[in-house]
Amino acid sequence: MALITKERTFGKKLKGKEYLPRPGVYAVILDDEDLLAVMCRDGRYYLPGGGLKEGEDPIQALHRGVAEETGWTIRVEYQLGSAREYVDVPDDPVGYEKRAVFFPSEIVGSPEKKKPAKHGPKWVTMNSFEMMAALASHYWAAGIAVYVSKRLFMSHFDDVIE
Repeated sequence: MALITKERTFGKKLKGKEYLPRPGVYAVILDDEDLLAVMCRDGRYYLPGGGLKEGEDPIQALHRGVAEETGWTIRVEYQLGSAREYVDVPDDPVGYEKRAVFFPSEIVGSPEKKKPAKHGPKWVTMNSFEMMAALASHYWAAGIAVYVSKRLFMSHFDDVIE
């Protein structure tokens, strides 16, 4: 079960435009200093992960997508939540309905050397991600993950604060 059970919607569906469904899964990976692992394409930031293949299990797709993009193996912590985002591409008669599920994850290793990563990941602050995120849903998920990680950390001190 997801931490956030209500699906969020981003963007607007334009009247008369067809939107192709694009299901995907994405990892929210934070380091000890709350830097976020992102992929950079065309000067914009995305969370690592990607689309699901026909009949593929979402967790398997997440492991595959992160390994392909970063070279990392991950441990999935839990399902954070899901979002639907309507994306329009200039000069394209169809748009995309991105149906994303987000999973806070931890890096636990790297795959075999014979399977190199397609792209190198970057570590960025949430402020940088806010300015450069290609998709609002990715920024939303990263922000929730940072909030949850800080709240979980602070909960260890609840008895000291009271």
